[in-house]
Amino acid sequence: MDDKEAAKAAKREARENADAARKAKYEARQAALKEKIALQKEVHRAKMAEIDARSKAVDEELKRKNAETVKNIKTAAKNMKDAVGELNVALEQTVLETRQEFASAKAQSDEEWKKIKSDFAEIGNDFKEAGQMISDSSKDLLIKGPLGEEKRKDIRSAAGSDKKLEKTMLKDAKKLEKARVEAERLEKFGKRIADEFFWTRRVCIYEKGYVSVRFLTGGPNFDKPEKLVSISSNSQVFNKNTSSLFEKLHGDLYLTIVTASDTYSLRNPRPDTGDVRRMNKLVATGQAVIGRDAPPPNADLSNNPRINTEISTELNKLNELHSSGVLTDAEFTAAKAKILGL
Repeated sequence: MDDKEAAKAAKREARENADAARKAKYEARQAALKEKIALQKEVHRAKMAEIDARSKAVDEELKRKNAETVKNIKTAAKNMKDAVGELNVALEQTVLETRQEFASAKAQSDEEWKKIKSDFAEIGNDFKEAGQMISDSSKDLLIKGPLGEEKRKDIRSAAGSDKKLEKTMLKDAKKLEKARVEAERLEKFGKRIADEFFWTRRVCIYEKGYVSVRFLTGGPNFDKPEKLVSISSNSQVFNKNTSSLFEKLHGDLYLTIVTASDTYSLRNPRPDTGDVRRMNKLVATGQAVIGRDAPPPNADLSNNPRINTEISTELNKLNELHSSGVLTDAEFTAAKAKILGL
């Protein structure tokens, strides 16, 4: 009995010791856990403090940058305002200058338009004169061609009823009459050595000292040469624009041709370099055929300098005085003869 009791007591004591050991181990584990938690809390508090410090630093930096940005924006706005003000002033100045340039260009355009209208009016008058000249000259032409009505009647009578023979005879007679007229002209005037256009006129110079000035609308039957007394030119031009083919000029060309019966004062208001060359050739050829500054054989006369501009100017002034009625016909003829030394 006593042994059983002793065994039970020993077991009970062993259980109590085991329980005490488990409890001590549990308490030690809990103490270690508490210490670890406390350590983690300290670490967490340190990290949070560091985060707070960084956050405050970032906030301060953001505030500083925001303040700097606002300052820059205000500065930029002020600069933009100043630039807009300067731009408005420049724009107003540009608008003012543009208006002035436009007014000047409009005035110049109006002047040019007036000149163009004047030129067209002058061309219209020239064509009216050409029409009158054609009308007057047509009265001097042979009736129904170069043969005349009487010769045509003779040919019809000789041919009888043979129309084919009549047509052939008329054709041959026209050829013979044309050859006869050309031979007479060649004998009287010589060969045509210059044939150039000058604005609305065609000027032909012949080797025996004759010249013809006619409108472009007239055919060869209206080419009536006159004895050439003097020919001169004058120009008031300067370069306007240049292309690959020809050079336009701004200004006027003047050509004065004096014959035994008339004075022709011609003006070209729209010249180019080709017109200048043609005018120079006419002047040089005319001077050669009347015995002044005669060129060598086969010489190129297209680039010779213009001469006798003083005579041209005096004749132009004389024509203006005569046209305006200041000089009578007799006074005009006497003054022209004095200028030309006739």
